[in-house]
Amino acid sequence: MVLYHAFPEVMRSGFIGVDVFFVISGFLIGGLISSELAAGTFSFSRFYARRVRRLYPALILVLGFTVWVGWNVMTPDEFRLLGRHVLAASLFVSNFPLMGEIGYFDPEGHSKPLLHLWSLGIEEQFYLLWPALAVLTRKSRRAFLAMTVAVALVTFVLNVTSPSPAEAFYAPWTRFWELTAGVLVAHLPWRASLRARTVACAAGLAMIVGAALVDLPGFPGGWPLLPVVGAALVIASGPDTWPGRRVLSCGPAIFVGKISYPLYLWHWPLLAFAWIACGAFPPKLLVCVMVAAAFVLAWLTYALVEKPIRFRIRSRWLIAGLVLPVAAFGVAGFAILKLDGISGRRVVADNRTLFEDIRIPFDTRMSDGTCITTYGIDAREPYACQVNSDRPEMLIFGDSVSMAFHAAIKSGDVKVPAVFVGTNSSLWAEPGCVTSEALESWSKGNLFCQRAVRDALAIIDRTPSIKAVIVPPFSENPFFNDPGRLRALQAALLKRGKRLILVAAPPPFYHAPEGCRPRRISIAGIDLTAPSDIDSCREVRWNIERTVQRQHAVFEAMVREDPRIRLFESLPIFCDADYCHQWSDAGPYYWSWGHLNDRGSARLLEVFLPWLHRVLGGPA
Repeated sequence: MVLYHAFPEVMRSGFIGVDVFFVISGFLIGGLISSELAAGTFSFSRFYARRVRRLYPALILVLGFTVWVGWNVMTPDEFRLLGRHVLAASLFVSNFPLMGEIGYFDPEGHSKPLLHLWSLGIEEQFYLLWPALAVLTRKSRRAFLAMTVAVALVTFVLNVTSPSPAEAFYAPWTRFWELTAGVLVAHLPWRASLRARTVACAAGLAMIVGAALVDLPGFPGGWPLLPVVGAALVIASGPDTWPGRRVLSCGPAIFVGKISYPLYLWHWPLLAFAWIACGAFPPKLLVCVMVAAAFVLAWLTYALVEKPIRFRIRSRWLIAGLVLPVAAFGVAGFAILKLDGISGRRVVADNRTLFEDIRIPFDTRMSDGTCITTYGIDAREPYACQVNSDRPEMLIFGDSVSMAFHAAIKSGDVKVPAVFVGTNSSLWAEPGCVTSEALESWSKGNLFCQRAVRDALAIIDRTPSIKAVIVPPFSENPFFNDPGRLRALQAALLKRGKRLILVAAPPPFYHAPEGCRPRRISIAGIDLTAPSDIDSCREVRWNIERTVQRQHAVFEAMVREDPRIRLFESLPIFCDADYCHQWSDAGPYYWSWGHLNDRGSARLLEVFLPWLHRVLGGPA
């Protein structure tokens, strides 16, 4: 898992480490619960006291470190989200808020230092329920196994049939089958020859390693069976096989096993803060330093904190002394959340302009109520409709790149009467959006792409002042890259006497804009500002042209086919002969990957609007 987070290009599916972890956890802890029940020594209070001793000491350190560093390096939006995650971590429910944070415009994972705690949340949610289930079925081995198999089967089916990738990944009811797989291994010992178990262990390791190295499909799906069955085979084969003795019981493996929990806690905040400080992909050397630091901190935590608290300190007040700091962090997280990330911090004052330039512009990504007032269209996220005039002269239509095109109009930096209708590009890619069905009958459906087309045409029908429909989409949007859909859209507009204007996408950069001039960071009087990353400032032009060539070819073909369609080229505004530039002297043109901010939108519109004026032969 650490290697995957540090080098995802090598361990392409290293996230299967979580699946393996769940099997191991179910085997160890599920087996321990049953052993104590069989011996008559199980106690709920003793079990949960052990969990507190095991989990809380290292967690307190990492939460404290994360809040402290976050205070010194994060934007208000980032710190506000961190407060939410600290609160969730204190309650061991990190998976639930994350389930709702994979929307198109939600912050990416590398800006969430506590993202990894979702798996700890699922584990502890399992152990809130499993001891009670084990107690209820303790008198009958058959009933216990039947209950375990039933939980495994039901939650596996819920995983593979889940309608939501987020639910399939983060929900406990789609993950418990992996923990119960470990429980079953603990209760169904495999009595086979050493040779057979050796072959099984080697096969299990091959399944795990193979799954980690290849590109596996996303959730939901049945592919997690590969690492789960692999882990079950390795555990069931026992420690006396050749791989068990030579690989899994060697010194380095034992050392990593001892520090595995604090290593799990430390590694991701360090990598996430490295990304946040750099504003883009951290240099490989820095990534290696962060991984090494995670190992050092994990060993120190294990030796100086975990071992003494777990095995030496026997104070009656210990459990309260561990629970109270975690609860205090929960209160602090709630306060950070309610105070909107505390904008009075020094890092915010030092980077105010940059933070404004790179903030997620939610005001351009959702409806503002104007379309309800003007047209009676109740458009809600992730579908956006906005109008700034009773007599708009253009309708801007498309996806999130189109929203970015419209940003300076929305902010008022560019004064032009316009209406925007659109939804994000992933919803234009839904099954049923690209079809040969007649456009206007097709648009009566309930998909977001159908609603967008239906409402755009309805607005045009009701607004004679609109002269043109402007389409400035993402270069890989399948709907607007489909000649058949563009022809149908053109026919619908011609019937209404409107012009179709295609706007080629601005340069889609591969590096986050902040990396060009990273935020200024000072902690304890030490300047920790990262150096500039030239790849975040500019990109070789031929590489950009290669990325947008499909859209460009489709748009040019449409213009040749029907000269009444006009095409505006965006690349020359941001590119010279050799490079495309993501920054101006005043600041970045983009707030995120391929999405213009207000400055970039204004730069594009100041060239586009005079061109449109000439095309239409009048004000626009």
